[in-house]
Amino acid sequence: NLNLLEPLVLIFLVIFLNSSNDPTYDTQLYHHQILNWNYNFKIVMNLATVDSRMAMISPWQLFLSIGNFKIFDVFVAKILNFLPLYIIFAELIGFYKKKVDLERFELFLVISILYIFFYSLIHPFKNGIILMHLGSLGTDFAAMIFFILTIYFFIKYIVNRSDDYFRYIVILSSLTVFCRTSYIPILLLPTVLIFNKKLFLKEINFNFLVIFIFVAWFLRSLFNNGCLIYPLKFTCFSFDNYVSKAYVENYSNIIKSFARTAPDHYRFMDINFSINTYQWFVPWFKKYILINSLSQIFLAIILALSIPAIFKIIKNKNLRLNYVYLVISLILCLVVWLEAPDLRFALGIFISIPVLLISYTFPLKKKLFKYLKLSFPLLILCLIIKNINNYKEINLNSIFLKEYNYDNFETLGLTGGLRIVKNTSNNGFCYDIKDICIIDKNKNNINFLLRKNKFGYFQFFEN
Repeated sequence: NLNLLEPLVLIFLVIFLNSSNDPTYDTQLYHHQILNWNYNFKIVMNLATVDSRMAMISPWQLFLSIGNFKIFDVFVAKILNFLPLYIIFAELIGFYKKKVDLERFELFLVISILYIFFYSLIHPFKNGIILMHLGSLGTDFAAMIFFILTIYFFIKYIVNRSDDYFRYIVILSSLTVFCRTSYIPILLLPTVLIFNKKLFLKEINFNFLVIFIFVAWFLRSLFNNGCLIYPLKFTCFSFDNYVSKAYVENYSNIIKSFARTAPDHYRFMDINFSINTYQWFVPWFKKYILINSLSQIFLAIILALSIPAIFKIIKNKNLRLNYVYLVISLILCLVVWLEAPDLRFALGIFISIPVLLISYTFPLKKKLFKYLKLSFPLLILCLIIKNINNYKEINLNSIFLKEYNYDNFETLGLTGGLRIVKNTSNNGFCYDIKDICIIDKNKNNINFLLRKNKFGYFQFFEN
């Protein structure tokens, strides 16, 4: 129940903090291209032939593609990508309007948002790796918000024993996976509720709707690139005129090896080192995890608060089993993340776990309630002061659509009535160009053709 002023405050903050943000590397590289293909064409088959990244189409980016146009020079897709922020902001407003004692689930949500703001405040480079995602078309930020909200409503369900929150848990956990498949263990939480609380039959129509959406996603992915979930090789089929399983496996190895050899990537694509053995783990842990500020905070809080939080949960017999499911889900998320351990792929995990420990260690007192209410305006004021020079960047024509330089694009040929181009500089960024864009700036040979098949769908063929 938000009044008109509250969303306006959020819009101002987003515009002000985002006004100096540049789109992330991947948004400039290929995110625009994914939205263009989704918006301008029906399902394009074998799009991975153009570039492996183009096959990684999440349902969230399909949703963003609906807004792949401008209204008064404002890019609608970027506004849609702010929706997760609005959802979590609406819950936060409920906390401020509350007059009774604070609940554990509210403490978790409040501290999660404070954590994001505080981390952005102390980060030496602009607003840090979290809020710097504002204004881009990636899925990492949205996945983080949906992940946090899933845990929030799961704890809320445990405390209140109300089936009304079940749908929120299903929707939010599904959205999390739709943004990032590496969060797939979070689906354990609604699954536990379905089987333990006999909610499948009680919510049968809703559950079948969710199942239908997942099936539709798998089928679209199958038509797009021959895999139910790209680039998981075991979900792929050896269809004619699609990229091979070996091609998919190679791209999967590229993602894993790049993440596992961070930060210097010295042994990137050394398959025996980074894929076939665990030799990568110790160097990665020393040079990446122990040096990154986000993971340093994560490890420090775990070491300091794990034992006190566990003892508090054990004392509460009514909550014990449900929290076991939650802990298992979080641990499994970390295990899956280790397949490609880039911190931006697990922002939700690296925020939720320490915040859970904090929220179950500190006692719920009225003074804490007051201090938390005062901390938000103080942090926001500090963030505004930190970004005070952003007022020079505020221009509605550029906030939601950065101006890109297309001077260095070179035409390589034509296929299917479309021009094939590449950017010969600027890291090979494709930006928002409407042609078929080759991401590799050093690639000169075109190895594909584009034709319409007998069903009227565009399909790429290896040439």
